[in-house]
Amino acid sequence: MTGAKSARPLKVICWQVRLPHRVPASAESLDRRERARAAALPDPQRRLQYIAAHVALRQILGAYVGTSPRRCVLPANPMAARCWNMQRPRISASAIPVGAR
Repeated sequence: MTGAKSARPLKVICWQVRLPHRVPASAESLDRRERARAAALPDPQRRLQYIAAHVALRQILGAYVGTSPRRCVLPANPMAARCWNMQRPRISASAIPVGAR
């Protein structure tokens, strides 16, 4: 492999989120938009899944970047209004401490 850059192997980490029986107290970390989205879901099971996933995402990202889960900024995906399955949370660079970028 002369002249070619050697590729670094990717590190993949998978997280499994257990679905709670009721809305956890940690749901307070959700922002106003996430709480409104959850409240708009008519199916209680789907609502609980949404809340659990977003709380877990905030906790995991907060731990990785060294900030509170409440401070993680997850911008809305404009495509989500067209297709629920296309919604993929993203973390804003403003939520990542400068030294961690």
